[in-house]
Amino acid sequence: MMIKSEAIESLRGLFDEPAEASHFLDELIRIFDEAGAETLAAMHATLAKKDTATLARLAHKLKGISRNLGAEPLGNRCASLEDKATSSTFDEVAREVEAIAAEFSASSSELRETYYKGA
Repeated sequence: MMIKSEAIESLRGLFDEPAEASHFLDELIRIFDEAGAETLAAMHATLAKKDTATLARLAHKLKGISRNLGAEPLGNRCASLEDKATSSTFDEVAREVEAIAAEFSASSSELRETYYKGA
């Protein structure tokens, strides 16, 4: 399981009205998908330029977005890339970016399943 359902329930608990919670979570998931996709595209572009400092910043950004929605494995991968970006070989960094892309896709799907199951 990639998504901690407790995170979704905690966010749902911020609202008294279920409709407000649903609207809020719909918006967060949309932002997660859009910002995640944009960040991954930027990671790939940055990887092509071999700009590891920018790659570390992008990993930090995606880490925060992921952990806020309970996507801990994705957040952990991003933390790993953040650490490795400036200290590992380029091939290791490139593999980590590809692993993050796969993890993001799986996390996005599971996030929707977890959210709509509890809706």
